[in-house]
Amino acid sequence: MLTLRRRENRDVNNTFRNLMGWDPFRDLAEFRGLFGEGGTQPAMAFDLDMTETPDGYAITADLPGFSRKDVNITLQEGVLIIDAERKDEKTREGEQFFVRERYNGRFQRALRLPTAVKEDSINATLKDGVLKIELAKADAVRPRRIEVKGDDTPSGNK
Repeated sequence: MLTLRRRENRDVNNTFRNLMGWDPFRDLAEFRGLFGEGGTQPAMAFDLDMTETPDGYAITADLPGFSRKDVNITLQEGVLIIDAERKDEKTREGEQFFVRERYNGRFQRALRLPTAVKEDSINATLKDGVLKIELAKADAVRPRRIEVKGDDTPSGNK
């Protein structure tokens, strides 16, 4: 339910940004921050794709501007958590932002995997702002072809 709500919020956000050229939700968060409201800011979501093959799953996530040390991936009880954090850039004395559109802070996605995976064979790479994660299905859940034994002659044709 939370993932659906995030997707709906992201869709509304993208619509405003595309039509109006601005992001009202980011502006609202900054406005509330000016008055000390909101406390800690929640983690923002990022876009990803997840595909399945007979042998496993592949996840591709867009994380532009992040380095390997900024990204943490954990797997616990069938839930894969991708967590990334971008630190706020320091400004020089006397410098202030004229326009500030890039979000700094925590980005996170949690995905419940449809089946068990081999935890010791998960591979993750980050290149050119794209995170790729490969997860092999556990042997117990992989499709296995069962050989049918017996006579090749149909039962009615002896």
